[in-house]
Amino acid sequence: MPAKFEIDGKKYKTPGWEDVLFSKFFEYLDEIEPQRPEVLDNFLKEHYEELSTLDDELTDEEKENLAVLMFKARWSAMGSDDKFICYEFFCVDVGFWCEIEPDTIQEAMNLEQLEQVFWLLQYEMNPANATQDEEFTGFEVGGEWFELPKKHMTESTVLEFSESAQFQAQMQGVEGGDYKAMADVMVVLCRPKGEKYSYSEIKHKRRKKLFLSTTMNNVINTAFFLLKLNETLKNNLLIYTLETEKLKQEARTSNKDMVGLL
Repeated sequence: MPAKFEIDGKKYKTPGWEDVLFSKFFEYLDEIEPQRPEVLDNFLKEHYEELSTLDDELTDEEKENLAVLMFKARWSAMGSDDKFICYEFFCVDVGFWCEIEPDTIQEAMNLEQLEQVFWLLQYEMNPANATQDEEFTGFEVGGEWFELPKKHMTESTVLEFSESAQFQAQMQGVEGGDYKAMADVMVVLCRPKGEKYSYSEIKHKRRKKLFLSTTMNNVINTAFFLLKLNETLKNNLLIYTLETEKLKQEARTSNKDMVGLL
């Protein structure tokens, strides 16, 4: 649910993933995320460490209520200098997502509202917290429909993907939370109906640029699907390897038997 607020009489609201282009998310990772202050990361790290000490016998509701109280207490106890550093980043972060100049936020937005909007964005703009669309099968960009592989992969599809070094290498990054790797993964996996995969550096760069103009809801749903796909691929490759080894062993045994008959 987006947050709505006003600054100097002008109305703003926080975006959803359907409003954010993949290229804008790249921009955030390249330009905004590196500005994140260490004091803020340490604050969150210590908060989560404290949460891990809660009694396991507490209900989820009790844990949630305690978490809120602990968060507020820790934030209130933060020194003014450290808090000012955090507020400066809040202005940059909120300004980026809501398309407001950070200086305007500093001058005209009250701190309570700034905190509320920032922490909401921290949750909403984290792909891990997005809701998966179970009906998602592909997306349109540049006037062309790009579809995902079939949900239950055929043997030929498994072979095609297992031979794709680009897919395997980049999926490691996606599994580690690196959404920048998704652009390359999508180029390999998402294609118009009937198109066969054939690597070409020029074509790869052209399509990657095209995919950067799609919205993040498409990217995130593709990521959810491909993470499941990769697990299926790993399982199929394991079965394929075991079956291949079994056939090789049978072939070796058969050859020995043939030699014994000669």
